[in-house]
Amino acid sequence: LSRLPTSWNTVLGNSEFMPAVKFRLGIDLGGQDRDGRCGCRGGRLNPDSVAGCRSRSGHRQIAHDMVVRCVRAMAASSGDVARIEPHDTLLPDGDVSQRRPEVAVSRVGLPTELIDVRVVNNSQPTRHRFVYGSYAQDGERVKIAAYESVVPRTSTFKPIVVEFLGIVASKGSDYIRKLSGRAVAKGWKASAYMEHWRLRLSLTLAKAV
Repeated sequence: LSRLPTSWNTVLGNSEFMPAVKFRLGIDLGGQDRDGRCGCRGGRLNPDSVAGCRSRSGHRQIAHDMVVRCVRAMAASSGDVARIEPHDTLLPDGDVSQRRPEVAVSRVGLPTELIDVRVVNNSQPTRHRFVYGSYAQDGERVKIAAYESVVPRTSTFKPIVVEFLGIVASKGSDYIRKLSGRAVAKGWKASAYMEHWRLRLSLTLAKAV
């Protein structure tokens, strides 16, 4: 939030900026466009309830979907073909149903990369004693355990797990670095690509607050 915008894609309006600042400062988010109350307990709408209140599960799904779209745009900007929830990449899910990855990234001569996204809440009071980033790493391990054994040999699995404050887990960071190398052929500098898309991910989460 302290960075100067580098393009229209990295601009936050006042209605987006103010709640994002309050979220990071840990103060109540009540305002002219909010009733200031938490839906499940009736208490104040604070950062913990924004990211964790059961009554706001629909809001968290919107935040998740915003990150998915950002990840698709990030992969496409490196020159890859990126599709959201492609119907031809169903994976087995136990004996009951099937699931598909949230983004499939294709490039000639390379295995298809199947991406699944998770946004984790590290603002809960019980988590404050942990180092920021540790819950993204935990979420990443869960994703790997759930998907790695069912991904076909013609594909590779890439989990992208981010905390609400913008920290990306290690495998996701490695994948962004990998995309930055491909993006050079599209006119990017690798360092500028990484800086730009890390900023876009962080701002996407800020808008979701």
